[in-house]
Amino acid sequence: MRSQFAVLAFGLALVISSGTAFAQKIQPWPPADPDEEVTQLPFTVEWARTLRGFKTLADLQRAAGTKGHISERDLSDHRHPSVSFHWRGQPTSGGPAGWMLATVYADGGIGVTITTIDGLDITVNNFGAFLCGGCAPPENDLGRKPSW
Repeated sequence: MRSQFAVLAFGLALVISSGTAFAQKIQPWPPADPDEEVTQLPFTVEWARTLRGFKTLADLQRAAGTKGHISERDLSDHRHPSVSFHWRGQPTSGGPAGWMLATVYADGGIGVTITTIDGLDITVNNFGAFLCGGCAPPENDLGRKPSW
């Protein structure tokens, strides 16, 4: 559990520290809640790999098949206000559910944590990071680094 939190924290730190160097600002801010939490996609490692290279919230929403549900708003941090979108992957086959949480920052940075249907935790962001310690072999691509 501690290592999963460390991976998530690192992925989100990459998004925050990277600022607007690679991302597009989210307009309008804060976004409205589309209230589309459930998708029929099974969140698998293979599916998560398709997220490599995503740039925008719209890219992520297209990949998920629904627009998600806003489960948290942190608008009090004026330097890095954020909203969190949540998805539940519930395949029509009745198999196990997977989960995805995307923290979206006003400056366009997006950090995503996926719990696959196999119980693996994966962290990706829109700066190219892909972290999967439970994959065989482990994948630890940290993505682009800030210019500073």
